[in-house]
Amino acid sequence: MSGRRRLLLIVTKPVWGGAQRYVFDLATNLPSSSFEVCVATGGYGELVARLKRAGIRTLFVPGLQRDLSVARDFSGFLNLVRLIRSERPDVIHLNSSKAGVLGAIAAATARLLMAGWRPRVVFTAHGWAFNEAKSSLRRLGMILSSRISVWFLDRIVTVSRYDSRRALALGVAPRSKLMTVHNALPPSDGDLLNRADARRRLQRLAGGSSLRARFVVGCVSELTANKGLVHIINAAARLRASPESFRFRIIIIGGGEDRSYLAGHIAALRLGDVVSLAGFVPNAASLLRGFDAFALPSLKEGLPYVILEAARAGLPIIATGVGGIPEIMRNENNGLLVPPSDPASLASSMCRLMRDARLRERLTRQALRLEGATAFRRMLNQTIRAYQ
Repeated sequence: MSGRRRLLLIVTKPVWGGAQRYVFDLATNLPSSSFEVCVATGGYGELVARLKRAGIRTLFVPGLQRDLSVARDFSGFLNLVRLIRSERPDVIHLNSSKAGVLGAIAAATARLLMAGWRPRVVFTAHGWAFNEAKSSLRRLGMILSSRISVWFLDRIVTVSRYDSRRALALGVAPRSKLMTVHNALPPSDGDLLNRADARRRLQRLAGGSSLRARFVVGCVSELTANKGLVHIINAAARLRASPESFRFRIIIIGGGEDRSYLAGHIAALRLGDVVSLAGFVPNAASLLRGFDAFALPSLKEGLPYVILEAARAGLPIIATGVGGIPEIMRNENNGLLVPPSDPASLASSMCRLMRDARLRERLTRQALRLEGATAFRRMLNQTIRAYQ
């Protein structure tokens, strides 16, 4: 690869989640001597705000949105074709399932309309959509649409070996197009608050009630069904009923479509004094040192950045053994892995951490090794190879 290449990164939602963190880190860390970067999204949100502050050019694609809508999806497809023809990038890097399908077909269409132009088209699967708990018919539709889009892709990056195996098992993609590149964090920029400052801010987010002498379990997550947050709420109900009467608090940071449902569930179980929905917080990772432990009860994942962020903050971690999480976490070594949809196991693991300071120290010490100094550089180099 010679000269400076035009790179168009496309992602559906402009909110701040794993796929958006990935796009931001690539856009702001790829060598400017090799790439001229532009990011296109289906709206305006935290991702766009951060990119603009970093001096990255952003574009809006009307009609590009996550929810299924034939009219809007067709509009999004046409707008993607226009955008790609206008930008004429050398590399198109698609992120998220909807952008992957529409973007792959749009890139092929634009190529047919522009003789002599052949961009490289790459898609990163941040956890396949067909891994979600959907009806058999919807999952079949997702598998078929993924198979069709793969025809128009040059390379498919998965963030976990699990997702590569799933793609092969379901005939979604040939082995020759697949490569696995684990997510990694860029070098620390000093954004983490110290424990005292983070704890004070968490106390305000939790409604102002004192966190002193409480064991605080944190969760940073989008409030959607895939994140399994109802199970950590149910685990809190079990802990509340425990004869050991732990003084604990669970604080969930994040926004999303399930907020009303989760708030209602907390109220129904009368857990308002021990479980708090703190809402979306910009740069929530800066508050991690205010927690005593971190929990992620997801039902489906690719390879979550928040696990890496919690490890960097020096927290003992509880997570479900789904997606790529077992590829970076070993049970009883650098974290505690529990089955998905299992409040009893979540409660038991939280109970162990509350009781056992030595266990917390050991898990924390091992978790810090998740974030090697060369991991992010390796991720960048592997991604650049996908562009070649």
